[in-house]
Amino acid sequence: MSPVRYTDDGPLAVAHRGGAGLRPENTFAAFSHAVSLGVLWLESDVRPTADGVAVLHHDRTLKRLFGLDVAVADLTWDQLRSLRTRDGDRLVRPADVLGCFPQARLALDLKDPAVVPGLLADVRRTGSAERVCLAGAPDPLLGAAAAAEPGLTTALGWRSLTALVGTARLGLPVRSRVRLPTHVAWAHVPDRLLGAGVLTASVVARAAAAGLGVMAWTVDDPARMHALLDLGVRGIITDRPDRLREVLLARGEWRGAGVTKGPAGGLAQTGGDEPVAVAS
Repeated sequence: MSPVRYTDDGPLAVAHRGGAGLRPENTFAAFSHAVSLGVLWLESDVRPTADGVAVLHHDRTLKRLFGLDVAVADLTWDQLRSLRTRDGDRLVRPADVLGCFPQARLALDLKDPAVVPGLLADVRRTGSAERVCLAGAPDPLLGAAAAAEPGLTTALGWRSLTALVGTARLGLPVRSRVRLPTHVAWAHVPDRLLGAGVLTASVVARAAAAGLGVMAWTVDDPARMHALLDLGVRGIITDRPDRLREVLLARGEWRGAGVTKGPAGGLAQTGGDEPVAVAS
C-alpha cells in the first residue's frame, strides 16, 4: 500500500459552506462561527465575477440568497460587494477568509473554469497554497491549477472519482499500486447519491490503496458520522460542525484548534502566528 499523502491528522471536521446549518452559508458569520468551534477546515464553492475576482458562492445566480435573478459572472466585484442578503451579509472572497483565519484551510469546489486565475491570485497574495485544496471539477482543470501554483492539493476529479466508486461497486480487485499526481490527496465522495448509498468499505479501501484520504459529504446525522468514521473515512463535510465536533470528542479524535477572545470581543485563533480578530 502506498503511503497516505494528506498531511493533516484526522479525522477532519469540515464546515460545509462554513457550516450552513448554523449560520447563513458562505458568510463571515458562518466561517467565524466554525472557527470559534475549533474547526480548521472550511468548505465552499468558488465562482468568478465579470472582472475575474473569485467569490465564495454556490449558485450560478444571486436569486436564492440576494433576491437578484442575475448570474454572479455577469457582475463586477465593485457591483457585487455592495449587495446584502436579508440578514445583512455580503459576498466573501477566498482572500478574505485566508487572511482572517491564518490557521484555517479551504476546500474549494471550482464551479467555473474561469475562476482559476482569480483564485490563484488570492492564494499567491496570501501565501496560502498549502492551505487550499481544490475539488469539484474535471481532472485536467484541477491538475492545471495545481501545476500553476505548487503547494496546492486537490481531490480526485470527476472522472477519476467515478472510476474509484464504479470499480468498488463492481467488486473489481483492488490495485495495490496506483500512480496519481502528487497534488492529489483526497477523494471527496458523496455519502448518498440519488438516494443510493455510495460510500462503502470498498471505496475507502481503494482510496487508501492509492494513498488518498476519503472525505465524505454532506453528512449531518451523528449516527452516520460514527458509521463513516468506523469505515476509515478521514474527513467529513457537514452543515453541522457542532454535531461532528461532539462525535469526534466522544471518540477521542477531536483535532480542532483552541480559540480565545480577541480584541473588541472578536474571535481570534490560538496556537498559530499572531492572533487575528474577526467579526463575530
